[in-house]
Amino acid sequence: MDRFSLVRTVVHWLVTVLIILYIFTGLGITYYYVIEAVTFGWISKLGAYQLHTFLLYPFIIVLVLHIALSLIQNRQKRNINVA
Repeated sequence: MDRFSLVRTVVHWLVTVLIILYIFTGLGITYYYVIEAVTFGWISKLGAYQLHTFLLYPFIIVLVLHIALSLIQNRQKRNINVA
């Protein structure tokens, strides 16, 4: 596995984890009574809101990195196929 593939794999998993957390905390804000029951009171409505707000910037950064890496890979594939 080359370095580019390793970076793409790590970024892919980070995007996946952040999306799941973002959905979970969004549900914690909207349906807080369900999320409090599922997490045994560990995440309250306020905690879900704070975590949801905190995850915004890492999510945007990782998402932009994910898109950029995909564009780089597609450009490299086109150059290899054309040449």
